[in-house]
Amino acid sequence: MKQDIYSNDVFNKNYDKMRSNINNPNELIEIPNFRALVPDVTNKDILEIGCGYGKNAKFYSSKAKYILATDISQHMLDIAQKENKADNIEYLRLAMEDIHTLDRKFDIIISSLVFNYLEDYPKMMIKIFNLLKSNGVLIFSVPCPITTGTILTTSLKKYHTIIDGKWYGLVSDYNHEGKRIKRWNNSDVVMYHAKYSTIINSIIEAGLILDKLYEPNIEPQVVEIDNDYIHYVHKKNGGVSYARNLGLELIDSEYVTFIDGDDWVSDDYLSIILGELKKEPELLCFNYFIASDTKSVQNVWVGNEEVNLNPGDGMNGFLQFKYQKTIRPFIWNKIYKLETIRMNYCKFDENKKFAEDMLFNAD
Repeated sequence: MKQDIYSNDVFNKNYDKMRSNINNPNELIEIPNFRALVPDVTNKDILEIGCGYGKNAKFYSSKAKYILATDISQHMLDIAQKENKADNIEYLRLAMEDIHTLDRKFDIIISSLVFNYLEDYPKMMIKIFNLLKSNGVLIFSVPCPITTGTILTTSLKKYHTIIDGKWYGLVSDYNHEGKRIKRWNNSDVVMYHAKYSTIINSIIEAGLILDKLYEPNIEPQVVEIDNDYIHYVHKKNGGVSYARNLGLELIDSEYVTFIDGDDWVSDDYLSIILGELKKEPELLCFNYFIASDTKSVQNVWVGNEEVNLNPGDGMNGFLQFKYQKTIRPFIWNKIYKLETIRMNYCKFDENKKFAEDMLFNAD
């Protein structure tokens, strides 16, 4: 099935926001690992399947002879034409299922995180084989097939669980290939699950030679892993909102909280809170202390009650000081459900110097 999800107004608005942060996972992990596999492109003819914003095409344009960058989304192509033009790049609106209509061959064909939208791997590999010159090369990336099979149900509402502080993926339906509908950027997106064997056999049976299967790690200069629980991210100073947004992009947990540089927490801070999370709230608020320069300490009670919010209640409530004794406008006395943040694409405004936490909570 041909799908132009990137021209859906709701989806592309959220996707554009996500990719506008230069420290998103695609920039930090996918692109450097993908480009490391691409051979010398000097004087080569290149076909890119699913070019998106045209960043790869522009990257290779300084050495390549000719680049045909295709995408099904006119929204993506409009941005590519505006931001990543070059004399030797031709942008063409074309679904990946229709590449067999092209009338030329290529030295190199590339495709980054696109084939997870592909319904028929064998047909695609045959089409690619027919478009490659003698000794031509195909480089493509896909999400790990172990992670793409799981089907959520009324009982299984997430793709992972946490046991004793360790993250475990939940795997189901691996042997049942086919359509999956996933919630991403506030939209239902159709993807397709294929087993490792289907992907590899499709390559071989099309006449291609499998040279390398690569499963990348995060580069050490991006994330230093101190142990199983603590990850240090090194980045240029861009302000507190910039750092928080990067953290929200990189983490993969059920809940998230924030601590400011001038905060202190007790040793049992999280262990006590974990007990309250058994109720699976979308937002948990807790009490805190205020310590002054004179070392006096004031205990601030948030209250013990459940609050149900409707859309729009957040901003209206804060403006009317309705939640001053319950939710409060800060972020450092709260635990947030990460799924809720991502589904509503909540981000910190990096242009605000103060009250950015209140605006985040209002969202």
